[in-house]
Amino acid sequence: MALGRAAGTAAPPIVRGRPLAFPAKYGPRVAAPALVLVAVLSLWQFALHSYQVPPPLDIAAAIRDNRDTIWTGVRVTFWEEALRGYIAGCGLGFLFGVVCARFDWLRRGVIPYAVASSSIPIIGLAPVLIFWFGLEWPSKAAVVAVMTFFPMLINTVVGLTSFDALSRDLLTSYAAGGWTTFTKLQLPTAMPLVFNGLKICSVLSLIGAVIAEYFPGPINGLGFQLQNDASSGVWNLVWAYTVVTCLVGILFYSVLLIVERSVTFWHVSYRSN
Repeated sequence: MALGRAAGTAAPPIVRGRPLAFPAKYGPRVAAPALVLVAVLSLWQFALHSYQVPPPLDIAAAIRDNRDTIWTGVRVTFWEEALRGYIAGCGLGFLFGVVCARFDWLRRGVIPYAVASSSIPIIGLAPVLIFWFGLEWPSKAAVVAVMTFFPMLINTVVGLTSFDALSRDLLTSYAAGGWTTFTKLQLPTAMPLVFNGLKICSVLSLIGAVIAEYFPGPINGLGFQLQNDASSGVWNLVWAYTVVTCLVGILFYSVLLIVERSVTFWHVSYRSN
């Protein structure tokens, strides 16, 4: 150090405050929702008393005491039904969206019906799908696939057709083919909307699986347990299954957020984060 100073070389500066970067940057984002959650749970625990709405500590105890049954329900509802239907519905929706984006006449003919499909009551379609695919998990996954197909299709088509025409003309001027235009321009432009569709469908997949289990089928899924305990008036377990379903959905959504951030880190919405 002395030799470096004698030669006129400045010592490297000590960067201070870097450990505080995370709290300073993300603290308000985390603290505000956390405070609201604590306030709501406290009000619920000490001020809201109802037989049908047990306090949070009773719900937590029900989750702890029935963790094996709840874990089995999560495995059946999420892993066997919701996730498989999600992959099938989103995969087919994306592939068909690519085809619709390629052929304008097909897009004009299909998209109006895809938009109108949101008005189809899944509670009425589920019995038909169960009759076609049987009482086991394939019928429940089919319900999820139907619920996720059209939102994924719409987001894919909108994303793939929202590119800048000048950018396409530039690629064309460099003799870029259709595949190059798709991979270098259309697909990167569409990624934010594709992930938006994936996130929307992650919520719909669990809703569809739970609703499908209201009809005959596996007796150890979350939806069946919800319906059975509600009819029996075991409200602690009803809320326990509801809370666990919400937590699984939040975890699923959070995983997609992480993947989206790693894939679309270049997007303008992340530049200031």
